[in-house]
Amino acid sequence: MDPYVIITHKNSLFSILPSQWDPSIPQDQQITIDDREYILHFHPVYKTYKGESIGGILVLQDISRLITAKNEFIIQAVIFTSILLLLSFFILYFTFGNMISKLVRAEKLASKAKAEWERTFDAVPDMISILDDQHRIIRANKAMAKNMGISIQKLIHTKCCQCMHGTADPPPDCPHTKLLKDHKPHSIDYFDKHQQRYFTISVSPLTNDNGDFFGSVHITRDITEQKRKAQEKIATEEKLQKAEKMEAIGIMAGGVAHDLNNILSGVVSYPELLLLQLSPEDKLYKPIKDIHDSGKRAAAVVADLLTVARGVATVKKVVSPNSLINEYLASAEFMKLQSLHPEVVIHTELADDIWNIRCSPVHIQKVVMNLITNAVEAIDLKGTVHITTSNQEIEPGKNFSSSLECGEYMILTIQDSGSGIATHDLEHIFEPFYTKKIMGQSGTGLGLAVVWNTVKDHGAFIQVESNEYGTTFTLYFPPCPNEAVEKMIATDPTHFEGSGTILVVDDDEQQRDIASRVLTLLGYTVATVASGEEAIEHCRKTPVDLILLDMLMEPGINGLETYKQIIRFSPSQKAIIASGFSESDRVLNARELGVGSFIKKPYSIEQLGQAVQKELKH
Repeated sequence: MDPYVIITHKNSLFSILPSQWDPSIPQDQQITIDDREYILHFHPVYKTYKGESIGGILVLQDISRLITAKNEFIIQAVIFTSILLLLSFFILYFTFGNMISKLVRAEKLASKAKAEWERTFDAVPDMISILDDQHRIIRANKAMAKNMGISIQKLIHTKCCQCMHGTADPPPDCPHTKLLKDHKPHSIDYFDKHQQRYFTISVSPLTNDNGDFFGSVHITRDITEQKRKAQEKIATEEKLQKAEKMEAIGIMAGGVAHDLNNILSGVVSYPELLLLQLSPEDKLYKPIKDIHDSGKRAAAVVADLLTVARGVATVKKVVSPNSLINEYLASAEFMKLQSLHPEVVIHTELADDIWNIRCSPVHIQKVVMNLITNAVEAIDLKGTVHITTSNQEIEPGKNFSSSLECGEYMILTIQDSGSGIATHDLEHIFEPFYTKKIMGQSGTGLGLAVVWNTVKDHGAFIQVESNEYGTTFTLYFPPCPNEAVEKMIATDPTHFEGSGTILVVDDDEQQRDIASRVLTLLGYTVATVASGEEAIEHCRKTPVDLILLDMLMEPGINGLETYKQIIRFSPSQKAIIASGFSESDRVLNARELGVGSFIKKPYSIEQLGQAVQKELKH
């Protein structure tokens, strides 16, 4: 190739072209001169006639700025792309991060909800299980496992009937069996004989998202405490009704007894006065004595009514319980009882050192009579009645009833070998007129009611135990071991004779006449008035040594108010009260004001004479 000659005009740039440049190469070439980039353009425009290139134009184009701009553009593009990539990454990061966070949070919430559900499921005190259609347990809470005494793992896949009832098949009244038939909730109450507890069992159907039935929720709740409270409520209501009934009976009995006692006073007192004037050989003596005895028996029935009414007036003395028992066993009433039941043996074990008790001898002897009579009549043909007395000290922590305080007691026990008292009858035996005996042949139905009220009036306690081998009544009386037995006064009326003036105050004419006759017979000077107002006026004008005062008088003021007004002008006025009802609050108030004895109508000559004599000597 022929060498080229480069001709330049005022530019030395072409003079420093690199030696490796080859002009025969027609393409543009990029070259670097002095750290600058150029594009070398060569155009062979001069040719021979033969078409051979003999010269041309050589152009250098400085592209450094373009390359710099390009590089800057590339850098900017890279930076922009990187920024876009980073921005995209951050967008993706935050988007997916938020989604992941939400998923994580949702998973945590689901785990927390599951844990809370399981805690709630296990915290419920009821026994809860989920059963499939084969009666198998697929889930159970801790309460069920604890109650069954089996771990939750062992409960799973076990049949409910095996755990609950120990049987291979469910019981006939199984609520889950019923649910499997109709897919409806069911419940039953169930008593577990082994645990002696009451349960209520309820089941509710379970369905999946498609509404298909697959099992049930089985809940067993212990309702023993609710049952106990319900029973206590019923018992309390029954006690309240019984108390109201007893109060009504008491009011009725008290009112009837008061009226009957006034009537019976004539039947008891007039024959007694007549008998004092007749000899036993007189043909009228026996009929009159029969009338007198009938009146006393009627008065005893009325006394029972008053005892039931808890309003009976009692005169209490220190006596030996053994003497009261022996007196009854020697009485005509007991002899008659024995004649009707000849094959019943009475066995007594009366302690020689028995403590004395302060009581109403008449009422305690009536208690003894009623209990022994019941014991004998409870025996079918042959049998034994044991009567025992003993002294006992009840120590703290050993008393069998909260109603019985610790301390010393005289104990009376009457035990029979009869067939016992039925459980449903045992709680009613002390109710008035409640009896399984034939009315008219075995008393009035007041016997045990009299026993109960007498025991309560004496601050004593009674316990009853009964089974198929017999019944035992145990009575606990507070003793008075350091007090001597009070001696009985002779019944001869002459022992009660005396002198003095007595005012009889009573609204009943017959009562005034009886009192006047008896007191006159005993040697007293007697005046009578029919009201409290008349008594006050009489005492203002004519002072008396003693007033025999009725407590209930109608119309007008009662005995208490009468005595209050009399002692205003005669503070030392002596008085005794005679009433057909009870030793009420009015009587107690009167005695606090100075009234002496209290005697109950119908009274005997002995009772009235003794009370008057005692008060006048005081």
